[in-house]
Amino acid sequence: MNNLIKNLVFNIYTFFSTSFENFLFKKQVVNNQLLQYGYMKYNFVNNLLLKQYIEKKIKGSNNYICKYEIKKNKIAELIYLIFIKNNLSKHISNLTGFNYCIDFFVAYETKHIPETEKQNQIYANHWHRDKPFSKNTLKLIIPIEEIGEKNGGIEILDKESTLFFKKNIQNLENKNIQFYKMLAKNNEYLLFLPNLCFHRAGTPEDNLTRSQIMFQLNPSKNWCYKKNLYDLQFFLEPKFPLFKLLNKTISIENEK
Repeated sequence: MNNLIKNLVFNIYTFFSTSFENFLFKKQVVNNQLLQYGYMKYNFVNNLLLKQYIEKKIKGSNNYICKYEIKKNKIAELIYLIFIKNNLSKHISNLTGFNYCIDFFVAYETKHIPETEKQNQIYANHWHRDKPFSKNTLKLIIPIEEIGEKNGGIEILDKESTLFFKKNIQNLENKNIQFYKMLAKNNEYLLFLPNLCFHRAGTPEDNLTRSQIMFQLNPSKNWCYKKNLYDLQFFLEPKFPLFKLLNKTISIENEK
């Protein structure tokens, strides 16, 4: 019963937040591969060299994950590099028809999970959708180090297949289903719709790791980022972002 109530709350939130965003923030109707499949990989012109923004490594919630603290005085510079200098904000708006607020980000490293523990939820390593979000929520993943075949890149099921397995995720866990696995060089990035696509964190092979940075983007009147973005990286990813719509933000345009 608790799961039924929880799913009902999630579905109601998704419906109303998506409708609200479409009415208030959508600039144009678009159609492309990102919206068709729910994910797509793209290229930056240059390697972003994200390691220079890391202050130190922070112990994670378990032995198989740790966070990287991004320097407080480098947050604005990092936002400018990714979203303005590389024209990513303009590119994303052209793809989706929305401007966005950067509501959260985290830089982290995942490690190999032993077979004896893979049945446990270690770091989102089981198939799931991000339910307490709108259908417009977008996630951006950029590798800090190159993600190869054995580094455990994120795995994503496309929108159509997600609908097929939506009512019985257990079938998805038990079957050999074709899915996208992220492989990326340092100048590549991935965009995907976490509410519409089942996804899971891949598991690096023994003695290997995966290092990346993830941004949570939600529709907004203008491109901006949360004023407390530095502090948020030390906490779990926030849910129900529409309820935080009035939190203080900084316009990305001001970072030019």
